[in-house]
Amino acid sequence: MLDERTIGYADFRGNIQYLSVGNLNANDRIALILMDYPNRRRLKIWARARIVHHDEDPDLLARLEVPTYRARVERAVVMTIEAIEWNCPQNITPRFTEGEIDKMVTPLRDRIVELEASSSGLQGIIGEGPLELVITGIRQLTPEVRAYELRRPDFKDLPAGPQARI
Repeated sequence: MLDERTIGYADFRGNIQYLSVGNLNANDRIALILMDYPNRRRLKIWARARIVHHDEDPDLLARLEVPTYRARVERAVVMTIEAIEWNCPQNITPRFTEGEIDKMVTPLRDRIVELEASSSGLQGIIGEGPLELVITGIRQLTPEVRAYELRRPDFKDLPAGPQARI
């Protein structure tokens, strides 16, 4: 942002974007579409662009320079914004970086490890293998929900075990 209606970027030596620069010399109208995939947002910018060379405004090029990038700024592309529009997100598929996915998945992985550790202590408490049961009662709780009473076929007590944890 150079001011509230002007944006710009540095064109670095070696980009070999002479075709784009030539096109701007013939027609200065441009449009930018900026995507924010995780939030499914798209900003359209319509502007008029001009090329600024180092000898025309060295301070401007220094302002647009990226200090950590070693290539030399050859020119600047300066755009005067004429209109902007936030576009409908309907057809934007969310996309995430590996880091963003890792941040979302790490708590789930940690929870899986925690659940696996806590359930490993349940082995052998209830018993191994299948437990044969018979239905001894059915209650209609609602038109869609039934409660079933289950017992062992010999009517002995079910094996003792931990209470259900939900």
